[in-house]
Amino acid sequence: MDICDECGKQITTSFKCSYCNGTFCKKHAHIDNHNCPYSKRGSYKKIKTLKNKIAQEKLEPTIGSPSKKGELVIITIVILIGIFASWNLSYNLGHTSGYALGYDLGTSQGESIGFDLGYPDGYYSGNITGYNEGYEIGYENGIYIGQNDGYREGYSVAHDTGLQDGNQTAFNTSMTQGLIDIEDHAFNLSYPNYNEVKSFLRRDKTDRVDYLLGSFKCSDFAQTIKTNAAKEGIHCYYVSIDFPEPPGHAIIAFNTTDKGLLFFEPQSDEKMEVDIGVKYWRDNIDRARPEYDDTIIQYELIW
Repeated sequence: MDICDECGKQITTSFKCSYCNGTFCKKHAHIDNHNCPYSKRGSYKKIKTLKNKIAQEKLEPTIGSPSKKGELVIITIVILIGIFASWNLSYNLGHTSGYALGYDLGTSQGESIGFDLGYPDGYYSGNITGYNEGYEIGYENGIYIGQNDGYREGYSVAHDTGLQDGNQTAFNTSMTQGLIDIEDHAFNLSYPNYNEVKSFLRRDKTDRVDYLLGSFKCSDFAQTIKTNAAKEGIHCYYVSIDFPEPPGHAIIAFNTTDKGLLFFEPQSDEKMEVDIGVKYWRDNIDRARPEYDDTIIQYELIW
């Protein structure tokens, strides 16, 4: 990096004076902006003084003498030399100044034009390359993600379908057998007391079965316990409950010999209050807040 001989600052773009051969910044490149011996502050003033002196001597009457003519020739030569030097000085100054301005303007315009010319080609090339690379990576990731998602979804659908079909088949088989067993014990059933009901429900494991909508729902819970009770000689009712809006609900009931008719929730074995106008879930279970109206509008005991 150069240093300006006039101000001492470091400069990235330097200029040479063609007269004194000094190095200057753009501000001091002109011959009159630095201490150049060839500036107007130097020899130019001497040339101007000589020209004024010659002009004055032309007015004097002795100008025609031989000695004066010789001086006039010398002075003329000096003037011509001065004129040439002045022209050369002006040329160099103009060249230096024009070069600096032209360099800055040309650099600025060239950079702008070059950017405008290069941008479309660069954009097109980058877009094509990026698209190809993105497509390859995205394609591979898409296959991997698609295979995983497809496997999980297929497995889930098949598993749920198989589970539902298996549960329904098993339930239908056991229900058929249960009805046969009930027929064999239909005339041997007795009404239990409250303790016998509680003991039976503790032994029965139906409440541990998971509720599966479409496969093992509330009606299946109630019918299963009814069947199991009949196998043990206990009289049990299947109870159908209607709410303001379907679907309703299904539970069980026992007509006990000591406490009368008692209702139980087959999914939990809890004793429940059942009557017209009772909110089945809200009035029987703390903090129960179903999204539907669970007011009992009708119920039926079925044997």
